[in-house]
Amino acid sequence: MAYRDLRDFMAQLEQLGELKRVQAEVSPHLEMTALCDRTLRAGGPALLFEKPTGHHIPVLGNLFGTTRRVALGMGVKDVSELRQFGHVLATLKEP
Repeated sequence: MAYRDLRDFMAQLEQLGELKRVQAEVSPHLEMTALCDRTLRAGGPALLFEKPTGHHIPVLGNLFGTTRRVALGMGVKDVSELRQFGHVLATLKEP
């Protein structure tokens, strides 16, 4: 699947349960990192922090935290298809 932009990709992740919104105010100093780390280790969803303390711009964490989300972002149906991309990237040479 091709995405028009990041918002389009995020909407798809949210539909699939791969993105959760955090509406509570969260400090970007250590607290946000700790939440992302715990969620990542548990294989959980990407996190959209809607109210980072002291800031007006939302913060997106763990966007590509699982191979499934990487595959979705690359537009492939199955995680095993990522290996093909890896082989191509491994054989690239400078011009």
